[in-house]
Amino acid sequence: MTPSEKIIQFLSICFKRFFTFSNKEKDLDTLVDGFQKIILDSIKETEKQEQWIYRGGELKLLSGTDQNFSLQCVLYFQDSQEAWHEQALKKELSMRLLTQEAAKTLQEEKEIIYELDPNKEHSDSNTPHKSKEPSKQHMEQHPTENV
Repeated sequence: MTPSEKIIQFLSICFKRFFTFSNKEKDLDTLVDGFQKIILDSIKETEKQEQWIYRGGELKLLSGTDQNFSLQCVLYFQDSQEAWHEQALKKELSMRLLTQEAAKTLQEEKEIIYELDPNKEHSDSNTPHKSKEPSKQHMEQHPTENV
């Protein structure tokens, strides 16, 4: 199993457990805080096992239908040869996981992006930036696309 497959498998299992043990509606901050804890644990484990360095990432909540929304996680790592590795996972989730207010906010905003910075405590990095601009990591990796 490749490092990419390991990360995706680990995150999928963690997300499934998160939803299995938590069946009450959540506001956006509570939902994201729970995911950030799982993701940051995954990042630390990946750094340890693969000897990669985590460089950044983001967690996106994307509006969908009246019944569903998407959660997308994109992580960027660099190996010892300075090669970049992007890991991405997208899950379709039920709107029933969200409070009515959270669902309304997500439908109005269409996309809410949270930076995943392991150098900050997860509660401090739980500030979304609402932008359709490319992420800082994307711009650094693909400078010619952003001209």
